[in-house]
Amino acid sequence: MRGGAFPAISLAALIIAGGSSARPVLVGPSVLVGSAPTSRAHPGLPTGLFRVTPRGKVQTLLAGDVSPVSVAATGAAVGYPPDPHSRHLVLAASASRTVLPHAEAGGGCAALSPDGSLVAYVTGTSSYVKSSRHLLYTRIQGTLWVAETANLDRLRAVQAGSFATSECPQWSPTGNRLAYFAQQAAPVWALTVYDHGAVHVVANVRTPVPSAHDRSFAWSREGRLAYMRGRDLFVGTRRLGRQILNRLSPRATTEYNRALAVSPNGRLVAASFGFRTGIFRLDGTVARITSGHLRDWSGNAGVLTNGLDGLIPTLFRVPVRGRVVALARHFKTPVVADPGGAWFAYAPVAKKQLVFRRPDGSLLRTVRLAFVPEVVAAAGKGGRINYPHGSY
Repeated sequence: MRGGAFPAISLAALIIAGGSSARPVLVGPSVLVGSAPTSRAHPGLPTGLFRVTPRGKVQTLLAGDVSPVSVAATGAAVGYPPDPHSRHLVLAASASRTVLPHAEAGGGCAALSPDGSLVAYVTGTSSYVKSSRHLLYTRIQGTLWVAETANLDRLRAVQAGSFATSECPQWSPTGNRLAYFAQQAAPVWALTVYDHGAVHVVANVRTPVPSAHDRSFAWSREGRLAYMRGRDLFVGTRRLGRQILNRLSPRATTEYNRALAVSPNGRLVAASFGFRTGIFRLDGTVARITSGHLRDWSGNAGVLTNGLDGLIPTLFRVPVRGRVVALARHFKTPVVADPGGAWFAYAPVAKKQLVFRRPDGSLLRTVRLAFVPEVVAAAGKGGRINYPHGSY
């Protein structure tokens, strides 16, 4: 039995009730958070995975012995044990803890499908790669796996190669396709989609790394894949103008710090090079260029960026039209938005709080917690999951 003293109960047995035709129980609109390392270092403080709703309700989903990195709308998670010396990936659901196959010695880039039925992860050897004086990123040389969570022995080795941890695999909103970057021969990285056992390359990108920070591809809610290729920006099969990302004019030192997110309604796409962000319409016209690095969407009419107010890192709301507003100073933590665009949330630095705001940036609620939260994802209606798009 994998996973030590915990019984190897399948995920399906935990979330299905009343017969095989019953639907999984979903956590509903909320932010899913773990406890930050500062909390885990103090015995007696809660640890695990928690659900925090915009109305202020706090619910424990997984108790104390897992540090989650990817979650499903059912409250299941993939994560690591709290012990920093134990880097094996664990599938956690209710009381069940099961080490993922081939991940006993360590793994990374774990991604649960939104309904929790599939898990993708990479095993292999991690290393830092310094391609130039200005470029440093983390790479795993190994194998990408996909497994059924209800039967982890039914797993598939999808591809072998190099995987940048900034470009970890991501499931489509319906969980039936997996997008990822892999490098088999330098300097070409292949943006690839795994679909029910079939693998096809969407685009080849000739670059040292597609992005050294965050991610240069993202799914829209309709299941179209948006991605950057050089200075071009694509949504599905549509290229939004030739060399459209030249409008951001990044310096050489920031060109590989990229982030990308499609608006909740799918009508706009935001892209960052370093500390410049552009909002683009699907016809290729530019809606706005602003300073700051993309964090997420603020509803459908604005984006959230991390920029500088003087020398102070600050969270800004940048509308498509109108005045830019500073929301939080000394800001260095993830932002996550409701998949439907109804709210966004973040945890102030080193505070035991989670702040919810409306799409226009006005305060919705501040929820006080018994621990310092670490934002993992936002859960929306119908089992949709949204992860932070940009990091500090």
